[in-house]
Order: sequence, then C-alpha cells, then structure tokens
Amino acid sequence: MCDRRLWTRQAVGHYRQAKAHTHHPHNTHYYTPPHHHCAYTRPQWTSLPLTSSRRISTAAAVFRASPFTRSSSYLTSTTLPSHDATFVWFTTRSLLGKWTRLSSTFAGGYPKPVPPGSVPLTTTAYPAHTTHTTGRPLVTSPVSSVPIPPLAGVQTPSPPSAPTPSVTPLPHSVVSLGAIDDYSLPEAQEDIHNLPLESILKVFSHTTSPNYFLPWQNKPSAEKTGSGFILPGRRIITNAHVIADYSFITVKKFGGTQKFAAQVLGVGHDCDLALLTVADDEFWETVEPAPLEMGDIPHLQDTVAVVGYPSGGENISVTRGVVSRIEPQQYAHASGHMLAIQIDAAINPGNSGGPVLKDNKVIGVAFQSLLGAENIGFIIPIPIVNHFLKDLERHGKYTGFGGMGIQCQPLENMQLRKFLATPPETTGVMINHVEKVSGSYGILQKDDVIFSIDGEKVANDGTIAFRKRERIFFDHVLSKKFIGDTVRLGIWRQGQTLDLEVKVTPLQPIVPVHRFDEQPSYFIHAGLVFTPLTQPYLMEYGEEWYNNSPRKLCIKAFSEYTQIPGQEVVVLSNVLVHQVNDGYQQMVNQQLLKFNAQSVLNLRQLRDYIRNNTEPYLRFDFEDNSVIILSADAAKEAQEAILKAHRIPAAESPDLLVSEEPAQVVPPHVVTAPAPHSTTITARDTQA
Repeated sequence: MCDRRLWTRQAVGHYRQAKAHTHHPHNTHYYTPPHHHCAYTRPQWTSLPLTSSRRISTAAAVFRASPFTRSSSYLTSTTLPSHDATFVWFTTRSLLGKWTRLSSTFAGGYPKPVPPGSVPLTTTAYPAHTTHTTGRPLVTSPVSSVPIPPLAGVQTPSPPSAPTPSVTPLPHSVVSLGAIDDYSLPEAQEDIHNLPLESILKVFSHTTSPNYFLPWQNKPSAEKTGSGFILPGRRIITNAHVIADYSFITVKKFGGTQKFAAQVLGVGHDCDLALLTVADDEFWETVEPAPLEMGDIPHLQDTVAVVGYPSGGENISVTRGVVSRIEPQQYAHASGHMLAIQIDAAINPGNSGGPVLKDNKVIGVAFQSLLGAENIGFIIPIPIVNHFLKDLERHGKYTGFGGMGIQCQPLENMQLRKFLATPPETTGVMINHVEKVSGSYGILQKDDVIFSIDGEKVANDGTIAFRKRERIFFDHVLSKKFIGDTVRLGIWRQGQTLDLEVKVTPLQPIVPVHRFDEQPSYFIHAGLVFTPLTQPYLMEYGEEWYNNSPRKLCIKAFSEYTQIPGQEVVVLSNVLVHQVNDGYQQMVNQQLLKFNAQSVLNLRQLRDYIRNNTEPYLRFDFEDNSVIILSADAAKEAQEAILKAHRIPAAESPDLLVSEEPAQVVPPHVVTAPAPHSTTITARDTQA
C-alpha cells in the first residue's frame, strides 16, 4: 500500500517490465492496473482525511513545486491529530530557484516550545539541481538557512545551536492552501512560452485486437490515447504501439476542441514509430508555428524537455530532465534491440509519441520507461527516426531494420582467444550461429572472429567507439543500414585475415515476435483448428506467459531457427468437439509434423494437402508421437455442421484465400538479438 504523503501518487499498471506509455482508460488487454504498483507524480498538494477538530491558523509561506514556474502559496489552515510531536515536511522550490525544505513542529495539535535536539520552523535552501521525489527529508548539507516569519499569535522559540532532524510521520492530517500569488520569474516564463506547443498533438486510437485462441474473433474494442507531433509535408509522427491494431484514429491540436480523422502512412513496429496524416485541409490551416525541426543525438547531462499528454489530466504536460545514458536497449513494443536514450524526466502513460526537445529541436520520441525504478525513461533517438522516415521515402513502404542473421559472444576469456589463435593485437567477437535464411549464410562460419565492422575496430566486449570517450555495441552499425545494403567485416578465420561483405536482410525467426495490424492465420478441418505459432499466441496465456504457456512451444520461440524460407511451426490450437473428433480434445498445443506421411512446412501447405487428399483416412502425426486418425469422408461431411454450430464464418483465414502461391513468412522486422552482455527486459505494452 502506498505511503500517505502530502503529494499524490498515481497507480499505474504494467504489462512488461519496460512499459510503453499509452493512456488507456479501460481495463483491457492493453492495461491491467495492479493496486500494489505505484508511480510517483510530480509533487502536488493534496488534502488528507480530517482526523481532529483542532485547527491552527498559520501564515507560513510555502512554495508550489513546479519545474518551470515559481509561485508562492499561503498555508492558511492545518488540521492535526492529537498525539505526540510531529514534523510536517514540504519539498518545494523557492523563488530563487532552489529546492527548499519547510519543517514545522507541533505537539498535541498546537505549537509548543521546540524541544532540545529538534528542528525549528525554518526554511533550508539546497542547490537547484537537488532532486527529491520520494517524500523523504532531504539529507544534502544546507547552503543557507532563512528564518520563517513567526506564526500569528504564537511565540516561536530560538533555534538550538546544533539542530538534529528527527522525523515522525504524519499519517492523518489535512493541509488546506489558500490563493496562489504569481511571482514567476520572467526567464522561467520565457522558457515555457518559447516551447513549440502548437505542433504537438493528442492522438486518439480505437483498436480491436485479435483473439489468438479463437482466431476468427476479435477482442472488445478499446480506446488508447498518446501524443504526436507535426513534421514537414503534412506528416504526424507518433509511436506504433499507440495505434497498433487500429480501427479508427483521430488527432486533436493543442488548445483545440475538434478531433480530426487521421490516416496511416506507414508503421514500423520494430522501431515503435508510426507516420500519420490528416486529409482535412482545415486542420492544417491553423497549425502554427512551423513543423518541428529535427536535432541530433544529445550529449550526456544535456537538459531536455518531454512534452505530451500523459494521464492525470487533459492539458498538455511538460517535464524536464537530463540525458543519463545512450546505448542499445530492448524496445518493449516488438522486442527490437536498437539505440535508445535514457533520461530522468518523467515519462508516464500517454506521453508515448510526444517529442523530447532540446533548444526547441526534436532530439527523440518518448516511448517507454522502466518499471520498478524511479525516473528512468527512454526515448527513440533521431537516427532511428530518420531511418524510419527514409525507409518509407526510399521504398514507398516500410521494409524495416535488417540484420546479418548471426549470434555472437565476447572474446573476453584468454583461453578462448588462445584456442582461436588470435594475434595479441586482434580483438572482437566470435560467431556462434549463422541463420540459413540470412545473407550471412555461406559467407560467415561458426567460430569466425569479427574484429572490425565498416572499418570500426570491435573490442573483446563487443563494443566500438562512439563519439568522445563513449562506446556502443557493434550491432549499432546495422541500425544505419537498409534492407539490401552491405556491411564490410574484418574476419579472423583459422589463422587468416579475411575482408568480407554481407548483405543486410530481413530476419525470419521461425516463431514471429509480433503480428500487429493483421488477423491470425488459421485453418479448420473436421473441428481441428490449426494455426502458426507466434509469440502473441503464447502471450494469450497472460502476463506470466513465459511460465504459463506450453513449455515445448515456448522453448521453440526462443531456441529454434528457420531452416527453409517460409517455414512455420504449425500447432493444433483447439478441437471444436463433434462426434467425428471426440476423444482428441486433450491433444491441443502440439506441433504438427506430418500429414499422411508428408512433412508439413507451413499452414498453407497443410491446407493444400487436405484439399488434394485422395486417401480414405487422414493421419496427423504430432511432435510428442501422438496421432489423430479421421475418416476423410466423415470429416468432410461434418465440416459445415461444425462451423455452423460454433458460428465460424469461414474454415480458413482471409490470408490463405488471397494467393495460391507457396506461403511466405512476413518477417517481423526485429533487429539482431541482444548481445550476451546486455540486460534483457521482459516487456509488454502498458497503458493506463
């Protein structure tokens, strides 16, 4: 349960450890608010329940905490419980721009002489960059101490020579604030007025997600809200998870009252970005100022502003922070692994898609934060945004980020380097596996050592030089490439140095990571429901899907590789009970290996096998050696009755009806798996 403080905490749900922030008003598949999780908001004044009728009027000045405005408030009345001496702590910001701490001592509900060793009623100033969001007293050494005027009608004792703070929590009290007098500094007002707020939008997305257990059905529709901003060419950028599985999208301008229908120009789920436009000319006639200008990757400790429409209110919100870290991270939406910027500004549900500004230029797009930690947010940097936009311009559609289709490990162990006979001056990473459906197959080999990539020397920990005194993992080079580009590699192989080129290709995992914006594939025959295995199918088992889903299927999702283009893991997902299939109900969630002694490559091939069958019986062989036998004639006769009884409109999904060509797996556009050094974040989208 949350502590009772003098500012509010807002309960938020979590779907993944790293959460992508979209405000979601309903408790749906995208948001499940657990009551035991809390996230701090900016310090705000609130009233706590009355616990005593004793009231004290004070005239002590306190200051409202705000990152941009500095205005004073007057504490007009306080209701306190009738028990031992209690300290009331206020974490505020003073007119001078410094963090202050106001403490007052009461006993039995009335001011009493300050006992030896306690703290008098004073304001202690702290440096401007001291941060405090936990509701605990600051412990930084004071810079100055400014006496507070005495309470009206109450004699304030002299402070002791060496005060020692002693804090007792105040569980039940009410603080009532009177009118606010504006004493904002001109430079602070100038900062907020200069922000290009007119180019920042609120995005409303109505979504309908598929049901992977019953793939012919959809889940109830829901509405999500996020943020976005305007780019040149009548374009609007936001996060992909804001509009994933959309059915209708609208946007509203800053200070506006009308919503305008938006159309999707392109979506990149691997980089969590989406590009929209509005066809209505009325929307663009009043947009001022000009679209936002793109900046560059910021430096560590640069101050940035996060602007958007987070939960907790309807108006635009601005929070400030500094750049804390720049390195590849796992993207929560589709498990991509690419460059991200960590900041300590608040990124809350609803901020997703909003710009992060430095000197009024966009240096990134807010998209997720880390659960279980305070003020750790992540933004998508400009190089990733530019790659997404150029990909759409170059190909007319989004083709995604590619990879080399290899897995590597560091060469930090001396014995490993001796075994590979690498020269003392040679550093790099060793290749463990090469995908057969990648551009590296036939060029790179297992146990090859990559010592350079595009001319950049690779260290034994897998990093390359990145700006001044910074390092970044070598797969960052691949995020600059487009599908079809080549990458130059320096290879050490069996005592020889080789210069090789590898083409960047879409990765084709045998179990796709996502299937956003499309219906699941399925095929039904005689009540047997077959579908390709995907991670969204496994995630239907709930938040703990990794532990609750069928173990064999889960292992396949993380350990098996595509051997042939178009290969899928076809599973029996359901048995629609009928006389013809009675007794086979317990054989679900098994991989189908063969049909009538023929190996099954993918779902479309299985459909063709059954359609063209001339045998009197249908035999299905599964991975666990179990078998289903059906009479071909009885199965065909029962088909229509089964579909009608379960109100299923068609025996196969629309994608199987589109083309009769051999099935091709749509690559999920996921960048190479995280290197062994990196921390893997198990994540799902979080909406609030």
